[in-house]
Amino acid sequence: MDKILDELFPSIAVGKYVASPSLDPARIYLPPNADPTKKLPLLVYYHGGGFIVESAFPPLYHKHLNRLVTQANVVAVSVNYRLAPEFPLPIAFEDSWRALKWIAEGEEEWINEFADLKSVYLGGDSAGGNIAHNIAMRVGESGGFQFGRDVPELPRLWIRLDAKRLRSSRSGWISDGD
Repeated sequence: MDKILDELFPSIAVGKYVASPSLDPARIYLPPNADPTKKLPLLVYYHGGGFIVESAFPPLYHKHLNRLVTQANVVAVSVNYRLAPEFPLPIAFEDSWRALKWIAEGEEEWINEFADLKSVYLGGDSAGGNIAHNIAMRVGESGGFQFGRDVPELPRLWIRLDAKRLRSSRSGWISDGD
């Protein structure tokens, strides 16, 4: 499968590791046609792993984000966060929030040069999708920072649904069993 995907979506994006004294390391991905005269949307990506494994740097994420920035023509920042059980929740959320604030402060040259900070998307898979969703909600509550959307991939969300309220919304895609 990897061979087929590599042929369909070559991984030719450029990557760079960055770190700050107040931030876990991150990796920035630029599409091959990145041009500083034409700012691109920015995807802030949080890795999965159930909050206990993985990081922003394994080959799987490297390939995935290379393909993603090449096909979507975006700049991506793959964010690392500290893992449980050594660092119990909510530390992963706090690290992720700190990373987003670091991005917004514009300390990183590549982000300033290539990314449009008025077109920021939050994404992630599994636990990272959960983080993206929660960070998006916090951004909405805090004001002062604008972003496009959150785009979680297979997020693991613990949401308590109120069936009565869902049925009353009649949004067209929720079936009440009738």
